[in-house]
Amino acid sequence: MSGSTLTDLDKSSSELLLATPLAAARTESGLSALWTRWLSFPLFVFAVHFILVQFVATLAFKYGQVTRAYDVKHARNGFVLTIHGAWTDVVVPMSRWDGLWYIYHIGKPVQTEEMPQFGGTQDTLWPLLPWAIQYGARLTGLAPAVVGFLFVNLCFAVALITLYRLISNEFKPHIARRSLWCLVLLPTSFYFHAIYTEAPFLCFAALAFLAARNNRWFAAAFACLLAATLRSHGLILILPLLAIYWDQVKQGRERWSPKVAVLLLPFGGLWFYGRQWNAAGFDWSAIVRIQRKRLEIGSPPWKGIGCAIRDCSYERVIADKSFPQVVPGLDWSWAMQLLNHPSWRLITDLEWRRSASRSGSIDLLIFAGIVLLTAIGLWKLPGWMKVYTLSLLTLVLIRMPFNHPLDGMARFALLLFPLAIVLALLLEDRLTRIIAGSVSLTALVLLTIQFANWYWVT
Repeated sequence: MSGSTLTDLDKSSSELLLATPLAAARTESGLSALWTRWLSFPLFVFAVHFILVQFVATLAFKYGQVTRAYDVKHARNGFVLTIHGAWTDVVVPMSRWDGLWYIYHIGKPVQTEEMPQFGGTQDTLWPLLPWAIQYGARLTGLAPAVVGFLFVNLCFAVALITLYRLISNEFKPHIARRSLWCLVLLPTSFYFHAIYTEAPFLCFAALAFLAARNNRWFAAAFACLLAATLRSHGLILILPLLAIYWDQVKQGRERWSPKVAVLLLPFGGLWFYGRQWNAAGFDWSAIVRIQRKRLEIGSPPWKGIGCAIRDCSYERVIADKSFPQVVPGLDWSWAMQLLNHPSWRLITDLEWRRSASRSGSIDLLIFAGIVLLTAIGLWKLPGWMKVYTLSLLTLVLIRMPFNHPLDGMARFALLLFPLAIVLALLLEDRLTRIIAGSVSLTALVLLTIQFANWYWVT
């Protein structure tokens, strides 16, 4: 072998030896940059929120007094523990109300012959969360309640990471950071750690928007499909996705193409939902009939907003016979008692806690905040965020039951992440942020205690 060839081999070997550590260094540097820029802050926010909510819920579960009103009034299996053992104090306080339903439904159709003693025909569940619990339990060998708990918390962590990047692309980094704090400090944000659909829906919605912003439309449509199998709001995500596509067309980054048809994929969520009902012996007409019952009173649902403030009456027709019904307005007696006699003894009084839980006032207060922030957001948010907020809000108002006005509005607000951005933009003054954060944090702690002790929150 010639000297020239040996020299070339030595040179190639040296370059290879140098390239390996350089490539490793670049990889390590890239991972470090990824952690520093996109992961560290949202995961820190998640950890702080999880520890706070879980600590409060566990203490309330172990040392608080559980209400018996739900058990006595409805005679349901509301107090059956979802798990026994080491996970009990962690999982059980976060598997109240709907969480118990999702665990109960794994491997079962939406409706069964046992359902009348556990709920009513208006109680309809979308399939993705029960599926995740069922197959996750089979795969890991963990209890269904533990799987559901871990799944929703994983989804919430992913949601915060995705939202942080999504907001950072539209606003300055300090607004993105402040927006995450505004979101997790909402008074009802403990639902993100409960076995509910709020965290998974927010996760898949954020992933869909981020994928669309990066021109990955099939991934966006698939994430939208997953959201549509969690709750009916999932189909509405098609509208803001189309708004993102339209923005890209106007900017010259995209042109109209048949590939936008992938946004029809989320309609598969309806098929999965209907299939669950067919497995239970019902057809599509049953779904329509149940949804129609929410609107059958004869008055436009949005008129129910007035009934959230004052007493209302209406005629309910059953079997061609009219029956007078009264919708009680808000009860603020609990708030007056708190203003007149603020004390820990009052807050821990079972009757006061029950009165506060049944008043419905938190839904009205948060609805007023939603309307105000939405109006401000029309001037401060990007177009696709406006479409997302307005379309979701419109759907909820159209489907608002006249006899249960604003019911669930405090939970629904958790999905409207653009309003957290509006709040972050408004809270420029540090003292204002401290005051607002302290009030909201106090409300979060008190409502978490209520939830863990089986009091109705929203």
